[in-house]
Amino acid sequence: DDVDQWVHRVKRLSELGLEEEASELEQSLVELTRNDPDLQQQFLRSLLQDAGRQASDPGEDD
Repeated sequence: DDVDQWVHRVKRLSELGLEEEASELEQSLVELTRNDPDLQQQFLRSLLQDAGRQASDPGEDD
């Protein structure tokens, strides 16, 4: 599943101490899924559950 792979990559970067890269990938994926709210929610949910990360949607405050 694509979402599982995305979450795994973000989590792995973080585990390697590459927090800035993990955050950049996380935000890029949030932005790329903006036009597919279901996919975006699935990604955000998996990110929180599987990687313990809380991503914010940079477009929330528009």
